[in-house]
Amino acid sequence: MFRRVGTNYCLALMLEPWNAPAGRFFVAYKGRHGFRALIGNGVADEFRTISAPLFITPTPLLGKIYDSGMALADRRDVEAPLDLGWPPLCMGLDIASPALADNWQPELLDVLTDSKPGQAPAWPVAGSSKAVSGYEIEFVRCGGPQLSSQVTVLGTTAPLLPGQLERLADIDNSGLTVAVATGNRLLRSQNDQAQHIDVVSETVLERLVEATRALLAEAK
Repeated sequence: MFRRVGTNYCLALMLEPWNAPAGRFFVAYKGRHGFRALIGNGVADEFRTISAPLFITPTPLLGKIYDSGMALADRRDVEAPLDLGWPPLCMGLDIASPALADNWQPELLDVLTDSKPGQAPAWPVAGSSKAVSGYEIEFVRCGGPQLSSQVTVLGTTAPLLPGQLERLADIDNSGLTVAVATGNRLLRSQNDQAQHIDVVSETVLERLVEATRALLAEAK
């Protein structure tokens, strides 16, 4: 579900092509153990949505990576609407930062826009996926070994609402857990028309919760 791209100093989890038509995905997150290394979460707090890649980087680089995410959004629309990549959600790891080349930002933007091949980050990345009830659940985890320094991102192709995503995020115990659903993408309203938003039944949600619990347990 996630397309992993980036460099040795930044891992970006792409939910769709960087220049996809205007739209947003529901998101929820949970911080624990004193985790504070998070930038760009204002829209997630207020609207419970995201339209940008999810960036994971050493904490000292959070500001620089956020600026790069904003530069990526500017390539789509300089007005930075919240359904065209603004703001980028950037998560920090309690690890040392690799040295940056002079042209690091143009290279990162080239990787994000597919005009240049990326590379693996300079830290271990765990992850796995599972199919359940016709949907996919995937997780990506970076950081550690202390729980307070771990970042976990959960993704599902199921159409979940923010409150349902919170139930998935609650299963984990990382310093930060982000849960995002791609099954009910919100489109830009045309002529103020109401949208139909899909959502799974409680029965399917329980299966997704159990599958997520099993997936995370297998990774320990």
